[in-house]
Parts: sequence; C-alpha cells; structure tokens
Amino acid sequence: MPVLLFVPSGTLLSASSRYRVYQYLEPLRRRGFRSKLLRYPDTPSPIRRLAYFARLACIAPLVDVVVVQKRLFPRFLPILRRLNPRIVYDFDDALFARSSAARQAGMKRRPSDGSAHNAQSLDLMLRLARHVVAGNEYLAAYA
Repeated sequence: MPVLLFVPSGTLLSASSRYRVYQYLEPLRRRGFRSKLLRYPDTPSPIRRLAYFARLACIAPLVDVVVVQKRLFPRFLPILRRLNPRIVYDFDDALFARSSAARQAGMKRRPSDGSAHNAQSLDLMLRLARHVVAGNEYLAAYA
C-alpha cells in the first residue's frame, strides 16, 4: 500500500489546505493509499521548529512520496531531497511576487518586502521537487 506524507500549510480551517490537501485524503484512502499528515507548528519557536524537522527527517525516508503544500523550507529542502527525492510541491499563491503595499508604493523587490527571499526559496523548491502542482496557469508558467 503506497504511503503519502502530506505537509500542509494549515489546518482544516485553512481554505487553502482544506481545498488542496484535506479533501483528497478520503478518496486516496479508498484507492488504497495511506496518508500521514505532518503540519508545521502554529507557534514555530526554535525548539518546536527543530522537533518538527527532526520528525520530518525520520518520516520522509519511510514514505513513498512527500507532498509539500505551499510551505518553503530553503535550509532543510536539500536534506529532505536526500532523504526522499520523491517530493511533490503544491502551491497556489504567487509567493514570488511583491506585496501589494510594495507594488502600490512603486517599490522594487527588496529583502525587507520578503518577496525576494520567497522567490529564491520558491525557485529552490521548484528545482528540487520531482513534480509541481500549480494552482493556476499564471503559477504554472512561473514554475
């Protein structure tokens, strides 16, 4: 029985995670897939973050596919890729774009906006993922 590890960006209360992850769990189960969920902590203190990545490092080699929804792990991603190269990345936001406030102010992309860091992290995620699921054609063109 194939095992999928989902790394959703939110809970069932989060529309994005509900639409892009949680709604598929039962249909996948009916088709013979086992699914595990490992959600990023709501309050990512350094200790919780370390515990989260330690758990992800333990589980990732044991599953058939790791499905990451929206979350960007630039420092941990190369390690995750070595532990399990079968990574599917799902995103539905233009994480690479400048914020609307920065755009309205006419500012170019810059680190304090966060978009430059997000764009670099997203590019790394897109490069290292085996498959990418984009939320729309605009995002697919970027991917």
